[in-house]
Amino acid sequence: MSDTALRQQQDAWVARVLGVTPSGGSDDAASAYTSRLSSLMGRAKAAMAGPLGVDLKLKFSESGVFGRKKDFAQANRLLDEAERLLAVGTTPRPEPSRTGAAAAAFAAAASTWEAVRQKAETDLQALERTILAECADEPDFPAIKANTDLLYSALTFMGGELRDKLAAAQTAAKVPAAPGALRTLRDEAREIIDGYLAYIAGDEMLHDIDDNGFVDIAIGPPLTQQLTTIDQQLKALSFA
Repeated sequence: MSDTALRQQQDAWVARVLGVTPSGGSDDAASAYTSRLSSLMGRAKAAMAGPLGVDLKLKFSESGVFGRKKDFAQANRLLDEAERLLAVGTTPRPEPSRTGAAAAAFAAAASTWEAVRQKAETDLQALERTILAECADEPDFPAIKANTDLLYSALTFMGGELRDKLAAAQTAAKVPAAPGALRTLRDEAREIIDGYLAYIAGDEMLHDIDDNGFVDIAIGPPLTQQLTTIDQQLKALSFA
């Protein structure tokens, strides 16, 4: 492809994607600006699909506005900023340390567990409200109301032990900790998960809740699935 054809293709891309018609002109400043814009757009093609895409588009768009006004000083200043963004985006980032990766993994595990536990609690609250509404006219309503606490027995058993262990592991991984200490915390978290999974598998109340005739919810399977996923992620961690 000739330089002219390439230039036309790039200009058309800028106009179509960014809504900016590159300035053209016979004077040297306009020609230099258009050439630089086209070149940068070609370099930015891959970056446009990444996290820098929005910022790059904004810089090119703003630059084009000044370019059409023949204010090439401002237009090129914005291209300078776009060029700096490209430089940052293509600079190799150092690989995270293993302890840094461990801290992120422990944080992700804690976030996942908190989310699925909160979802279970929200669903149980919806079930409780529905039961109380449906049974409001029952003669034994006071007893029914008092016994709805039983719905939360599984979440009571699976209290803050895993959350606290994951938080302790995350904190330990943020500082220069011995690999053995991190492995111990990881293994203790997995032991807690094993206990939770055994409880869920054997708890008749949870099975009854998932088979209730009031609200279409599932408590046991999501808890089991997420706990199993967390356990596998923790198992895969390396602290060597």
